[in-house]
Amino acid sequence: MVKLIIVILIVVGIILSAPFAYREYTVWDASNPADDDSRVNELFLAFTPKVNVVDVSASVDANLGTPLIDIRSIEEYDLGHIPGAVLIPEQELYKEFSNKFPEKNTKIFVYGRNNQQSAVATRLLRNMGYVSFYLINGFSGWQKNGYKVDKTNSMYF
Repeated sequence: MVKLIIVILIVVGIILSAPFAYREYTVWDASNPADDDSRVNELFLAFTPKVNVVDVSASVDANLGTPLIDIRSIEEYDLGHIPGAVLIPEQELYKEFSNKFPEKNTKIFVYGRNNQQSAVATRLLRNMGYVSFYLINGFSGWQKNGYKVDKTNSMYF
């Protein structure tokens, strides 16, 4: 009977700790395009702090200096981006992000073309140890609210 209780406790412990272990040891694979479709990304997105486009616009207008990172492709970025946004494409995040932002507690705004792309960035940034990043509801959310789109001042990684 005691052995059965011990086995049950071990199994329950493994089941309860699995999500935390997965979060710590999951590695994002930028070379795997199918990785963008992962349900795990959606789970991480649900727990990621988000920022309203109104607050981002106020931060941009007030020039508060909060870095604004666009993770879309170069082509998408050149067609229009949030004023002051720096392009670090999704495929380059792992290589370039820590060079630009070595301090893991720096407040950063991140956006992609949609929530799914933002979810992938969320997963990667968490794995890299960043703790103070906020997702903007995609570039489409910015445009839907009628905020200014910049097509001239390109800032690449």
